[in-house]
Order: sequence, then structure tokens, then C-alpha cells
Amino acid sequence: MRKQIDGLALLVQEAMALNPFDQALFLFGDRQRDKVKLLFWERNGFVVWYKRLERERFKWPTNLKDETMTLTGQELNWLLNGYNSKAMKPHEALYFQWVGYPYPSCFRDVFGTLSGMKNTASSSPTVTQLKRKLAAADAENL
Repeated sequence: MRKQIDGLALLVQEAMALNPFDQALFLFGDRQRDKVKLLFWERNGFVVWYKRLERERFKWPTNLKDETMTLTGQELNWLLNGYNSKAMKPHEALYFQWVGYPYPSCFRDVFGTLSGMKNTASSSPTVTQLKRKLAAADAENL
């Protein structure tokens, strides 16, 4: 999904033959079905909303007669929440503690090169080790 505001607005106008300034949301999905972008005009500028799934895929409507379709607000929410229309079950909620693997970048400053540890799950520091190192770093900065 490389297109940004201008590219998406042109797709709406040229390929879909619709007015991107209408009071409407235009939803675009990628081939892998794990990313979507919403484009809409709000008073004085375009807004793009982007969602990337960490696991699973969006359940895109099938058997479309046209290239475009109209969704109700509830149908849009179902799509964005990952509801499978057959099972009426949303995607599993995911709870992460930080972005990055295997630890946040702020810990790299505390650990330096992480004492020569390799980036493998088996050599990753435990949460307790990280808390101790952070507490020690905080004590040094007082």
C-alpha cells in the first residue's frame, strides 16, 4: 500500500469515477488483506486512516458485482474488526507490551550491546532483568 493521499484521491476520481470530496469514506485494501486505508475529505483537507493487522486477515466481501460497494457504518465496523460474516466472530484481540523485538530500543541504551547477547528469544533478557537494569540506570541518573 504505497499510495498516499493524492494517489488515493486520484484513484477515487479517475478509476472509480467518484468525487473524492463527497461525504463518503473510501476504503482500500492490499493484496495480502492485512492492511487497509480509509480516505475522506473533512472540511478543509483529506484524512487518511491506516490499519495494519499483526495477525489474521481482513474478511473482504466476496461476490462483488461492481468494483465499488456501499457499506453501512455497522458493516464497516464489522470489516475493520475482522468479523467473518459467516461465523460472526471478530479477530482475536492482541495485547503487546512493546514494539520491536525482543525489547524496546530504550533498553539498548541501558544494556549497550546487551552484553554481547544475540537477538534470539532464548538469549533475550527477562522482564525482571530489564527492570533491574532500568532501576540501576535510574539510580545512576539521580
